[in-house]
Amino acid sequence: DANAEQASRMTDHRQIEKVTCLGCGCGCDDVTVTVSGDRIVAAAPLCPMGQVWLGDGRVPSAIISEGRPATLEAALSKAASELARAGSRSLIYLAPDLTTQAQRAALVIADLLRATVDSSTSETAANGLIAVQRRGRAGATLGELRNRGDAFLFWGVDPGVRYPRFLERYGIEPVGTHVPQGRRGRHVISVSVGSDKALDGADLSLEIEPEQEIPVLSLMRASVLGHRLPESSPVASRAAEISARLAQARYAVLVHDAEPTAEPRN
Repeated sequence: DANAEQASRMTDHRQIEKVTCLGCGCGCDDVTVTVSGDRIVAAAPLCPMGQVWLGDGRVPSAIISEGRPATLEAALSKAASELARAGSRSLIYLAPDLTTQAQRAALVIADLLRATVDSSTSETAANGLIAVQRRGRAGATLGELRNRGDAFLFWGVDPGVRYPRFLERYGIEPVGTHVPQGRRGRHVISVSVGSDKALDGADLSLEIEPEQEIPVLSLMRASVLGHRLPESSPVASRAAEISARLAQARYAVLVHDAEPTAEPRN
């Protein structure tokens, strides 16, 4: 009967292998998830950010209309009426963590209404897109970082906090096809920007204030282009040293955080 079937599901443990975690940008695809009674009861290997992202598999939901609980049918009917009256003056705003199917449905509605579409990540994404259009972009796959990177520069980001499994899977620890010595074959550089601390234990480190970030980057660019920098300060000297080390690398990797940070950054 139905009760017996439900009890069977509650005691049935299933393991799903090679699950991809999207808790951060590492895209770890080696996670094994244990499911019991349609709920996630265990997942490994997983960092704290992945634990939060996966949770127990439940998707919290509530239907609210004009500040009060409502049925799904009533809420959909009211939303449809409001959108039909608004017409092309509508703004379809996509929330974070929507499924692909939900985004498709929202875009279909926007097409029907000839509405404008925006999302909660557009401001962060727009800055990067404008920079790419104006200056270009250097990119790589995570596999390339692991197999080829022999110099890593962490700029204002500590991967141990923001991307907990980055160091063990892609960054400075793993043995790569072109870096057979692993960590010993890599030079690690750390630049902290104000309270945005970078990696501890680097081979070369620099601490600057947020207002120094653009000048230091300009000094590094000038050094790479072959201009002699005035030895006016320890910061300028260290910027030149960092540039020289990156220029000597066979495959240099620059890691920074595109998301908003603790410091107001340019």
